[in-house]
Amino acid sequence: MVLVDELAHTNVPGRKNEKKWQDVIDILDAGINVISAVNIQHIESLNSVVKEITGIEVSERIPDKVLKMADEVVNIDLTADELIDRLKAGKIYAPEKVEIALHNFFKAESILQLRELALKEVAGQIERKVETEVPRNISFKHEKILARISSNEITTRIVIRKTARLASYYNAKWFVLYVEIRNENSDKYHCINNGT
Repeated sequence: MVLVDELAHTNVPGRKNEKKWQDVIDILDAGINVISAVNIQHIESLNSVVKEITGIEVSERIPDKVLKMADEVVNIDLTADELIDRLKAGKIYAPEKVEIALHNFFKAESILQLRELALKEVAGQIERKVETEVPRNISFKHEKILARISSNEITTRIVIRKTARLASYYNAKWFVLYVEIRNENSDKYHCINNGT
């Protein structure tokens, strides 16, 4: 068993892999079990939602496929007040960064919204586990989700992330449709491959 903290973070220079989550995949491939931790704001498909909540774009992220590889996902949480107290006590950042963090990422209302996201994510993981591991006597129809995208890269990223999450939540087949309109330059469209 190996413990790997800060799953989304970048490794120190000179390591084989750029990211810790890539190390975890190597460790799993070697037949070793891993326990790790990741904050909700580091999940790739939640990036735009986290930016809406906090006003900050988190650069250190893990692809959703890494989370899906987990045998078990649990929520370990503190209240917003406890987290802010830990921050003020210097247990999260160096003292010179505390005041900036309190006015940016660590606002009580932002922490509450991030906690809600985490609970939804864990609930979705449990629901998928129940659907795959608990026998059902009734059959249910499988949902299909279609995302229609445009050449607008910003909107396309948001639509792809949100529909990928919906498809994952509902265990649905997921399709992406791009229709080039007559006056549109096909060079404007760029394929987005971000691991979601």
